[in-house]
Amino acid sequence: MPTEEEKEAFWLQQIRVKSVLLNLENTLREIVKRLHASNKIDGPSESTKSNKEKYSLLPRSGQDNLNVTVTLQDENVIQTDVNLKYAKSAVGYYRATANPDIQWKLTQIQDASNQCVRALEILLKGMKKYETAMASENASRANVETLILTILNSVKENVKQARSSLTLPKRKSLVELCQFQPIKSFNPPLPHDILLSYYIASAKLVCAAYQVVPKSNGVQTVTIYQAECRLPQIVEVVHYLNTAFSIAHDFLANYCMLKKPSINAA
Repeated sequence: MPTEEEKEAFWLQQIRVKSVLLNLENTLREIVKRLHASNKIDGPSESTKSNKEKYSLLPRSGQDNLNVTVTLQDENVIQTDVNLKYAKSAVGYYRATANPDIQWKLTQIQDASNQCVRALEILLKGMKKYETAMASENASRANVETLILTILNSVKENVKQARSSLTLPKRKSLVELCQFQPIKSFNPPLPHDILLSYYIASAKLVCAAYQVVPKSNGVQTVTIYQAECRLPQIVEVVHYLNTAFSIAHDFLANYCMLKKPSINAA
């Protein structure tokens, strides 16, 4: 016979699960809309068309060596202008523009988009399975509970990964930057001792300029200059990701707390 705690947990499941799943669905749809990925769920529509956005990246506090503008369309860099103080230049700076004719993606935004789409797909399929299970007279409580926990844990993990993609920096190595084709599209070309990297960190777009100076002993020294700006749309996405994570986490925590006494009793 089920214990009182188990009965209460199942009652909580029946009362709250549908509300939690719908809340999660609405939150995830807001995220994929802001990442211009709704077409991957609902098919193409006018609302999924994206606009070009131009951003001015300013030097970090205490630096005045680097100023950058970047034009983005979704996760794609379609133009960037760089103004870098450069003592080796006759005019004291390096100024260039890149209009890449090959795809230049900010992969962290692309990764977050794919992870959020995956989370929403898992949720929508899970909701159908849950409704079918609850409508069936033969569905066991244990199977329904397992289904709910599987859905929410999977959604929670994908949301966590998406949030990490937009908050934790994912920088290319200097070797990777040397081989990265888009930064070879600058006009005039980058000086031989300068490399540029564009990435996302803490919902900001960051441009880092690396000046590599070889020493006589074979060791290289690297001086780094950075410019950055907040991406309002990504800030919103991170806010919704935090909300989605909390919805799943709080339900799972409350549910597992109700289950815990019966586990200890066993």
